[in-house]
Amino acid sequence: MLARWLLDELSVARVQLQADLRNEASQRVAEKVGFTREGVLRSSRFNERRGRVDFVIYSLLPGELRG
Repeated sequence: MLARWLLDELSVARVQLQADLRNEASQRVAEKVGFTREGVLRSSRFNERRGRVDFVIYSLLPGELRG
């Protein structure tokens, strides 16, 4: 809903999403609605339990949203 609002109502040119590399469920949802995986942000964030954590970055452009 947020991506649709950003693209349709605010005419945003690009929406980015980041998901923890180990969170496969979030990645599946992103891809299902039309986000394109662009790559991995290595050692992107710090987690107290896991140390440095990798994130996957996705983008969505106008006209790509499904569902």
